[in-house]
Amino acid sequence: MFKKPVTIQYPEQKRIPPPRYRARIVLTRDPDGGERCVACHLCSGACPVDCISMQAA
Repeated sequence: MFKKPVTIQYPEQKRIPPPRYRARIVLTRDPDGGERCVACHLCSGACPVDCISMQAA
């Protein structure tokens, strides 16, 4: 009875994800700060606008 409404007006109001939201891909790092890329292609496959591409070194 005294609760706030759960629904939001989507285009005008964006939903704030919780702090432990798991959909974000983060590149793991070594203890010394270097990147630990193992070329699994998960980041390029998950990118919705294809701005991440993998190149053979």
